Amino acid sequence: MQVSPSITRTTMIAIAKVEITGISTNLIIPYVKENDILKVVTIYPCRDIKREIKRKEGTRWVKIK
Repeated sequence: MQVSPSITRTTMIAIAKVEITGISTNLIIPYVKENDILKVVTIYPCRDIKREIKRKEGTRWVKIK
């Protein structure tokens, strides 16, 4: 069964600082919650989180204060 994305679904983002084989980086993890189950959308590495947020604000992400 193919499920289309829902505009009412809440997407959340988790950010974790990790060290793998001596290299420190951040992991950005967008996920959704459906029926009390967390579903990871994707995981990607990011070394400079402030630069990444600034780069994506206004294009892919919406700034919320």
